[in-house]
Amino acid sequence: MHFYCDGYKHKPHRFGFGETTRSYEKRHKDGDYGKANQVIDVYDGERIPLRVWENQSTRPDGDLDISHQDHVVHDFLKKDIPGVTAIGRETFEVDENIISVPMVVQMIHEKFFSGAKKTWKTFNPYPYQTNFLNKISKAWKSGHQQFLLFAKCRAGKSIMTLKHIVDWDYKLTVVCSRFNSPEQSWKDDSRDFFPTIRYISVKDKNWEQELEFWMERPVNIVLWASVQSLMNREIPQPDLLVADECHIGSTAKEFIELKERYNTKTLYVSGTAYSIVWDFNDDNKFVYTYFDEQLDVRKGLFKRPRMKPVIRVYQTPAYRKIFGNDPDSINNIFLIDKETGKFLNPQLPTDFAFDIFSPKGPQRKIGLKQKMLQGRFIMMALSSIAACHEFKKIVECYYPTLVVTSDTKNKAREINKFIESNPKALILTQSANVLGFTNEKIDTIINCKGGESLEFWTQFAFRGGSGKHDWWVIDFNGKRALKAINTAFQLACDNNPELRNYHEVQFMDLNGYEDGFRDITQEEFDSILSTDIDSTMSTMESLESILNLDDVDFNYNISTFATDNASSRVLKTAVVGDESMNSESGYKAEVESVKKNQTLTL
Repeated sequence: MHFYCDGYKHKPHRFGFGETTRSYEKRHKDGDYGKANQVIDVYDGERIPLRVWENQSTRPDGDLDISHQDHVVHDFLKKDIPGVTAIGRETFEVDENIISVPMVVQMIHEKFFSGAKKTWKTFNPYPYQTNFLNKISKAWKSGHQQFLLFAKCRAGKSIMTLKHIVDWDYKLTVVCSRFNSPEQSWKDDSRDFFPTIRYISVKDKNWEQELEFWMERPVNIVLWASVQSLMNREIPQPDLLVADECHIGSTAKEFIELKERYNTKTLYVSGTAYSIVWDFNDDNKFVYTYFDEQLDVRKGLFKRPRMKPVIRVYQTPAYRKIFGNDPDSINNIFLIDKETGKFLNPQLPTDFAFDIFSPKGPQRKIGLKQKMLQGRFIMMALSSIAACHEFKKIVECYYPTLVVTSDTKNKAREINKFIESNPKALILTQSANVLGFTNEKIDTIINCKGGESLEFWTQFAFRGGSGKHDWWVIDFNGKRALKAINTAFQLACDNNPELRNYHEVQFMDLNGYEDGFRDITQEEFDSILSTDIDSTMSTMESLESILNLDDVDFNYNISTFATDNASSRVLKTAVVGDESMNSESGYKAEVESVKKNQTLTL
């Protein structure tokens, strides 16, 4: 006989326990099980397998074939465990002020199936993950008390850390962040891959009882909390403190206070740790970038999706009327009136939506494979929450649109449901992290947010790439995009000298766009950067203190820096936007334009 215990997503206080003569695999594939799941889906739920015990018996004689053996477990749940109530023949709920579902599952296991082993997913580390595990172990043994894991989005940072926790057999690990958004990956990986890990969140009502319960058992406890929630809570001394999304808040007063209070090994984790990477030496940091990943792809170690950046100048008659013929920051299109909270010039975002998203816009004249939007599921960043809400009113007639900002409270669950419910979708946001959200269907990223933050550009670009397909990253600020790519590549080279044998364009499909795609070559890439030689050199000078430039071959030559050569002039006009005007000057220009229009109307 086989026994199973299932939980229910979004109903963490409920579970079911039953028996079956079929194996776990066969049970989850048959028609009756599928019908039962359809009923659950109607109520926006999802069944979560918590534990399976195969070829077991609850009878004293050990007979495996006699049915109704689950009744003795049902009686145990109803009579012997305080806080558990039957709500159906095989379904139960717990009083979370008394006990949790994981605690109940463990008690069932200890009472009836202590000799049974659970089947877990197998984690087979890739070579780079093994390198991390070896390097962090060496760092601790060498006496270091802090370590940085700086790895690209979806490189497996949580699962690598959890493997390290198991390898070193830490009794209690505290994982904290300034935000709750990264939590899900820690929870899922703990449940799916590591039988000795017990995951607890301080958001749970009975987290203290759970912590006390598991501290007495031979398991590895991972306690999740926001930095703020730990400030006034007393917990046992942890063996490891993990600062997730450490590029935000790792130098804040609260985290420093926690670090001093616990006085233990500290692992910093981030996918965009550009601001703190230089605080660590080579022997107490591990860096794995998009370029390192693509180098491993070239070596045939595995397959990974490839980034396809697209840079384009954007102008319309209404735009030229205000700003002239020299293209400015795309951010000027979405400026918000500081008094009304509406678009300062609604015609500009209306034109943008028509040109880019409308099937009746200029793109209708272009061949299918040359249309700028090659994907169907898009994430787009704007500079303000108000701009997201106002643009939704304009663009949703062309694309089903969802706003994901701090005021909407839309989280991963709502976003995934929205995407699954539509044949195409546009997600508008102001935040690069987007509540820790990932969805394999996201195939296009559009960055219309102002500023030149490398961290934002990189983090937002990697909201795509979680599936098996390549993804598009569209930026109307060409110099910003290329500077971000170039700077990220040079920093990657500093940690992996082998990358210096290559050029950025060898690791991505880089395109310019003007009524169709055109490959940007290595020479053109360098030439585009050189059109803004002052800021380029300023960037290099700022890096000089942290990079050994004597060993770096930037592959620039005299013609590259000749800003008046033909290639530079063509590319500057046709591909790259000029950032000569900032948002404030753009705001003033639009205000003047609106005033003139109002005067003419009167």
